[in-house]
Amino acid sequence: MTTEDIGVTFLSKPSIILYNNPQIFVSLGQGKWGLLEWNLAPTSNKDATSLACDVLVEDEGAWLTIQEIHMEMRSRGWPGSISSLQRALNRELGKPHKRVRREELHGFNILLYGLADRDWNEQAALARLLAD
Repeated sequence: MTTEDIGVTFLSKPSIILYNNPQIFVSLGQGKWGLLEWNLAPTSNKDATSLACDVLVEDEGAWLTIQEIHMEMRSRGWPGSISSLQRALNRELGKPHKRVRREELHGFNILLYGLADRDWNEQAALARLLAD
């Protein structure tokens, strides 16, 4: 028995229905869709490290804590946990041509992240954290 025998027709392009009904469906990434009523946030097309780098680039020289980076990524629709961000940044730090650098504020046990090509200024980083 085939689909023709039972009168079923499959759409070759179901995305046409999904794209043309934004009041019903929300795109959750490549090939993934959900109902709008489920209150699902669309995911970012970027991986964690690339999105973290975008956050660091836009902050014009600031060195940020993992929590600050995570909060900004969440506001952009990234659904991951802080631990998955930490794992992604740790993988990046292990690469020979890394995009991200991690520095510690001595005496405070605070780790800050910045782009690898940025200068590290511990006094400026401490002043920014104390001002917040």
